[in-house]
Amino acid sequence: LLDSLRSMLAVCFGWVSPASPLGCGAADGAPWLRAPPATVVLVATQPQERGVAAGRKAVLGSSRQRARSKHQLITLFLRAQSAQQRGSTSLARSLLQRCLRLDSADAHAALALAQLEAAAGYPERARELFLSARAASPANLKLAHAHAVFEARCGRPA
Repeated sequence: LLDSLRSMLAVCFGWVSPASPLGCGAADGAPWLRAPPATVVLVATQPQERGVAAGRKAVLGSSRQRARSKHQLITLFLRAQSAQQRGSTSLARSLLQRCLRLDSADAHAALALAQLEAAAGYPERARELFLSARAASPANLKLAHAHAVFEARCGRPA
């Protein structure tokens, strides 16, 4: 089994041609291609397996962490919307601030918090939130529009 694996690897990596006997690169007209079979197995397979396995574990760990964080963010945002609909502005504010602590570039939470602050009578806080959110997400058209509407209502062109 080990000899057939060595042969396959040697042929796959081009050290010998399928027609030549294993390890006899001189038959191909290229003696420098000859490599001992044990070296082929050690060099060709072990570092690649370790690298792929390590990379796969790193990717799975980070994607799980991102999914958990995203789920927590969505849950907090929905709770904030519910609190705001019930009239609990302070609870909604604290939940939206927690959303922004989790992800400072979350345009939905920033927009909701800016609109909440504007409705509560704190236009300077709302303006600061709009500006920081626009800096984090300059291509977000909904955020840009909401900011322009806010500034127009305050009597300041955006």
